[in-house]
Amino acid sequence: MKMTVYFSILFALLVLCSSCLFGNSKDETMYHAEADTTLLFRETAMQQSLEQNNDGKKFFYIKDAENGMVMAKTPLPSSWTMDEAPNAHVPYRGPNKLKVYKTERYEYFYANDPFVNQTAMQMGKQVSQPMPLEDIVTYQIKPSMEGRGYTFVSSNSLPGVVKFWNTFSQGMPQTNSQRTYYAVGSEYQGPNGVNVFILALQTFTQNNDGVIWSISTTHVEADRSYFSEAKDAYIFGVSNTQLNPQWQQYKNGQLAANFKRNDAFYREQLMKSEVAHKQRMSIIEAHGNTTRSVGSIYSEISDISHAGYLNRSNINSEGHSKTVNVIAENTVIGNHSTGEHYTVPSGTNHYWVNNRGEYIGTNNSLYDPRIDNKINDAEWTKFNVEQ
Repeated sequence: MKMTVYFSILFALLVLCSSCLFGNSKDETMYHAEADTTLLFRETAMQQSLEQNNDGKKFFYIKDAENGMVMAKTPLPSSWTMDEAPNAHVPYRGPNKLKVYKTERYEYFYANDPFVNQTAMQMGKQVSQPMPLEDIVTYQIKPSMEGRGYTFVSSNSLPGVVKFWNTFSQGMPQTNSQRTYYAVGSEYQGPNGVNVFILALQTFTQNNDGVIWSISTTHVEADRSYFSEAKDAYIFGVSNTQLNPQWQQYKNGQLAANFKRNDAFYREQLMKSEVAHKQRMSIIEAHGNTTRSVGSIYSEISDISHAGYLNRSNINSEGHSKTVNVIAENTVIGNHSTGEHYTVPSGTNHYWVNNRGEYIGTNNSLYDPRIDNKINDAEWTKFNVEQ
């Protein structure tokens, strides 16, 4: 429990830093609104030097939307532009149909202790055993791109990107957790004259309780004639992003305060979870395991191969990443009339959801729970398979 809470705080900080690479706002004047004229002069001089001596690049300054501080600066070609709208789908654009799409992120938790995994799932975490990043690229990202008509060209590790994240990690509060980063870039040739580069970043945060790992993917596309130049410029920008030390110090203070404030609360929650777990085990033993879950009840119906309870607090957006769902063998189902989207285990082609938050999955296109006397006491709605 403590591990999952810790990483929720830590991951929020990582996401904030990631936005300095793919963010949606800029400030090309100074690091902080209260910076003095000396700092302003120094930053202006650095900007001019970069534009004059670094192949036409300039710094893009990224602000923290919460407090207005500049988080970092990233050197990218001066011909590129940044969309300042929050959560822009395409934060960066440039010549020759260049687009840098918003980064997609997802995180997973895994522990050797089944009880810890169960607790993490109750907290809304996605539980999945870690996979090597190379396997994710080979068996998940590559087939996904090929299914869209792209031809795989090559993939390579990105030590410069890893170096940046290691530098960022060194500036964070040092705990008993070990943080590790991996980065791989893969290239794909499109049928429409547009090539795609995908930067995949994998992070691990591990301690004695378990490991939380995440996958972030960013797509860069451009005309074939400009693609190689754009890809190199993007990798250079990510690898040479410079953090604002004032912002990182401020965020580290927030992180430390959150640790202290939440530690006692989550210790109490973990104790309650353990007590509840022991009580459930005692009841099962005393009554001969007579209680049945929704899955075991519906397993009696031959047309249904998947059943369970929806996690109502884990609603997915329509743009949820296909890549991260296939890693955990999940499917996103949706109701277009209500806009609801949920993650459920993959394996069937048709899903139904009732008003109690229960779902069933079947490969029988003719099966309809609304006319099944065994379970039609609830209101059932068919959900579409989105991914």
